[in-house]
Amino acid sequence: MGHPAVLKVIEVNHRYERGPLWTKPLSFTWAAPRAIAITGPNGTGKSTLLSIVGGLLRPTEGQVFFSFDGVAVSPASWRHHMAWLSPHLHPPADLTVQDLLQSYIWFKGLRLSTGFLEDMRLQHRLHAPLSHLSSGQRQRLLLALTLALQSPVLILDEPTAFLDEEWKAFFHDRLRKVIEEGQTLVLCATNDPSEAALFPENLYLGTYAA
Repeated sequence: MGHPAVLKVIEVNHRYERGPLWTKPLSFTWAAPRAIAITGPNGTGKSTLLSIVGGLLRPTEGQVFFSFDGVAVSPASWRHHMAWLSPHLHPPADLTVQDLLQSYIWFKGLRLSTGFLEDMRLQHRLHAPLSHLSSGQRQRLLLALTLALQSPVLILDEPTAFLDEEWKAFFHDRLRKVIEEGQTLVLCATNDPSEAALFPENLYLGTYAA
């Protein structure tokens, strides 16, 4: 990839109505290649942390710095080099599968294999709106597209939610290969112990401060 990503977080916390999210502010430097699972009970800020390190949310306390090849970049530029899958970020439901594929080809420069839809068992749903897919079909389509982008920064929020055991195993194998290739900064929020076990490192967020 040629441009290692570096993320530096200094004394970061975020306040909601009930107070600061974490009992202790977070500080760390993560540089590619690295793969970290972010775990902890529901409500402890896993998705909030991903939004902060993904440049979508400015923390109420502390600072976040992004860089590529030692050159500082803005949050907008950081997001440009990122692939992100989250239940909170999803394409318009009236897009068809074909529309979605074309958008990834045109706007993200993705080159899809000829058997991509066959691999996802979605070749018969090419003209179906995303709203007509089951939650599992939609999740495996979006996850497959996200992994296929081969971006230097990969952010995953509960990536195998809605998938049955067969498809979880399928994507865990693909995710394992991304980690083993050692080119990407991979951050994954998950409640699935088998998914967290794929990652060499684990950041446990514990409980709310308040």
